[in-house]
Amino acid sequence: MVTVMRIRRSKRFLRSFDKLPHEVRLLFADKIYQFLDVWKHPSFRTKRIKGTETVWEASLNMSIRFTFKFSKDPDGTVVCILLNIGDHDHVLRPPY
Repeated sequence: MVTVMRIRRSKRFLRSFDKLPHEVRLLFADKIYQFLDVWKHPSFRTKRIKGTETVWEASLNMSIRFTFKFSKDPDGTVVCILLNIGDHDHVLRPPY
């Protein structure tokens, strides 16, 4: 059985993404497909953000991270909501 996951982007994510260098945006566009297949792949160094129950962080490379959480559509499809992207200090500041 194949699990389908949809991606949604928050307004904050879209604003932060637009500010990233072109090379980083291209890297993210390439890596998001791997993330959709195996979101806990070791290369993403995925972990839950301390003090939260639902917000996760993953690394795109050694300096760029993104935050996300999971939800479900009414039809039961899992949705990954991308919350923020950028350097460590920018991304891990509440509200994530």
